[in-house]
Amino acid sequence: MRVQVAWNTSAARTRVWVAVSAATMAWGTFTMVLMHAVSNRDPLLDTLSSYAISGQGAAMLASSVLALAVSSIALLGALVSCGIRASRTCVALFAIWTTGLILAAIFPASYPERPDPVSGQIHQYACLFAFLSLPGIGFTILERVADARVRKRTRFSVCALALFGLSYLFNTLRDMPVVSDLSALLPVGVMQRFALAADLALLCALLLHAFRAVAIRDDIVAGQVVVTGQAGDRTPPPAR
Repeated sequence: MRVQVAWNTSAARTRVWVAVSAATMAWGTFTMVLMHAVSNRDPLLDTLSSYAISGQGAAMLASSVLALAVSSIALLGALVSCGIRASRTCVALFAIWTTGLILAAIFPASYPERPDPVSGQIHQYACLFAFLSLPGIGFTILERVADARVRKRTRFSVCALALFGLSYLFNTLRDMPVVSDLSALLPVGVMQRFALAADLALLCALLLHAFRAVAIRDDIVAGQVVVTGQAGDRTPPPAR
């Protein structure tokens, strides 16, 4: 009975973390989609950071990124509550990911229309470390659990990150004749959104794993209670 009560408490806590993570992730995604609809930026060539100088886009970009940071914190809580013993490396990568998102939201990128070199440097490195840390989170979770969906999404995130890195490099060196053609094949705006979509898919896979882990444990605990109840309800047959 004590085991059942303890698990019910843990399961309820996990469901709260899952609900908070899912809600804030949905809100962040919705805000980012809405930001693209109301802004005049080019989603093919302009990075997400450039929306900070597009009127309403600045507040919507910051709101979306902060919502994703909150969602990630809640996701870590859900994973720990459902029984996954997150390693120190995993917790550190979650901290880097969320801190990078928060710093990127607070310190916008620097552009000629609104120059701020210090803020721009902080924003650039915050985004760099955030993007690099998320695939690592997937690999550290896979050290604890065997989930084919998480494994596929982690590999997908790595590939998307590599393509985004190449597109960013080509965009930086686009004045060179050969590189300009490669930059046209891999537009930096598209590749960044592709990498972000891959990261969101990985976060969703981790969130789904936490949700399914609670459901499976519920079935196991319910089965143990039924078996225990049947064993304790054995009464001797009536005497003849």
